[in-house]
Amino acid sequence: MIDLEQRCRKLEKLLHKEVPLSDSIGMVVHGYDGKRLELRADLKPNINIHGVAFGGSIYSMCALSGWGLLILRLQEHALDPRIMIAGGEIEYTQPVMQTIRASSYLPDQADFDRFVDRYTEKRRSSITVQVQVGLDDGAIAARFSGRYVAFAR
Repeated sequence: MIDLEQRCRKLEKLLHKEVPLSDSIGMVVHGYDGKRLELRADLKPNINIHGVAFGGSIYSMCALSGWGLLILRLQEHALDPRIMIAGGEIEYTQPVMQTIRASSYLPDQADFDRFVDRYTEKRRSSITVQVQVGLDDGAIAARFSGRYVAFAR
């Protein structure tokens, strides 16, 4: 099995190929530890007229972080379904005036296990992924909850 860093580089290439916006906003896969995926993007290409990160860039980073986390976690189960976002909600709590850092995670391992079991049995399943956009001082600038659907290719 390839190491986590190689998997991150492979995911980043996939995102840039399949979702050109990810390349346009300068998104990079910063790290994955088996439970959390962190994407980052510099502020400069994502700045709005107020000198802070554009809300659409933050939303996109969150949605892509959740999508990428599911790709990586499902690969660990030798599964390669199509994954689409079915819906998402975001709450912006503070402006982002630095690197955008979107970290996704699954709040409950049992939910993920049920998601995998349903997909394996029915070839279709859905799950909610949580994402936070953190600031350097530890504060949370945005919270995102995305609902994703996996289905057979």
